[in-house]
Amino acid sequence: MEVPAKKMKKIRTGNKVAKKVKIEVDGTEKTLENLEVTNEHVAKCVDAILQLAEKNAKKHSLLSNDSKIFLQVNCIKTPKVAQLNLRLYLPHTLVGPNDEVALIVADIAKGRRQDYEKTIDHWETKFQQCGVTQIKDILPMNKIKTEYNQYEMRRKLARLYDFFLVDGRIAGHVTHCLGSTFRRFATAPVPIKLNRDNLKEEIDFGLKKVTLVIHGRGNSHNVQVATTSMSRQNIIENVIAACEQIKKKYPGEIDNIRSILIKPQIGLSVPVYYSIKNKNQVQVPIVKPKRPKAFKTVEGELSTIEGDVKVKVEPGGRVKVIKKRVLKDDTEDKETNDIEVKKEKKDTSDIKVSKKNTNDIKASKKNNNDTKASKKNMKRKIKQEKNK
Repeated sequence: MEVPAKKMKKIRTGNKVAKKVKIEVDGTEKTLENLEVTNEHVAKCVDAILQLAEKNAKKHSLLSNDSKIFLQVNCIKTPKVAQLNLRLYLPHTLVGPNDEVALIVADIAKGRRQDYEKTIDHWETKFQQCGVTQIKDILPMNKIKTEYNQYEMRRKLARLYDFFLVDGRIAGHVTHCLGSTFRRFATAPVPIKLNRDNLKEEIDFGLKKVTLVIHGRGNSHNVQVATTSMSRQNIIENVIAACEQIKKKYPGEIDNIRSILIKPQIGLSVPVYYSIKNKNQVQVPIVKPKRPKAFKTVEGELSTIEGDVKVKVEPGGRVKVIKKRVLKDDTEDKETNDIEVKKEKKDTSDIKVSKKNTNDIKASKKNNNDTKASKKNMKRKIKQEKNK
């Protein structure tokens, strides 16, 4: 079979142009269209993956017979999201008979100096009464804080167990406490509700969940959906169930998915779903992070600064000082007050000027009268001297 280079044929659909791929297979020209998820196609892909896994197991002696099978999701437009954890429910659990499961629980007695053995004994007796046998070790929160507070110890904890479950009431605190070191080497702990009456069903339900971590740093995301030790029919059912949930829960849904591939632990991947949709028809999906109820900005008055000043405190700890802005009505009132003050000043200055002018007039009149009197006196003196 010879497959030449791909030829793109443009087909006009309304105002937009869609693209179809033409290839030659055994001398006949075929047009590739969207590849849908069907039972027959998934079964063929699973058979090919199992054959590849057998060949890789013979070549690489270090690989065990129980290797992982992943689903690789490639998107058309990279979503704008910090980090999103999609919980996918599978019909068949991935936990094998030799896998070890750890459960992280809250402390009964709070405080680092308290003994956490009481918490372990409490949950062990409770699991024995409910018939829970999948949990190997119970890890109280106090034990994680005291014994696994260093980089190497968290790395060792991530490789010590195959699956992690966590009480849903402390799930956010646990992920923050373990940090990125743990997430790099282990799968994210699956939260379960330990306050339910039937613990066995709740733990079985939690062990059938897998987490698809979606980040905004690339267009490819992986999630484990099966192992090679599982039966062929169970693998097919897990793959179909995961694909149906990804089409609905992925950012942008099925319109933003370019392809879904089945991938073994080592080797080539096989496409289960493929879309030839034009990327210009897809918008970039934006996912806003979920915030707790207390994640709000708080405003209040500030008494340490003079004037009408307020303070805004954001949830991240950033503080902003807000000064009161002068409104238009206040400016108009201020302008009218300034005009009235100016008028009053002008009136008082005019009154002062008029008083000054009257005083000057009176003084000039007085001076004129004085000059007239002095002239009369001079004339009298002259007449008296002549008579003598």
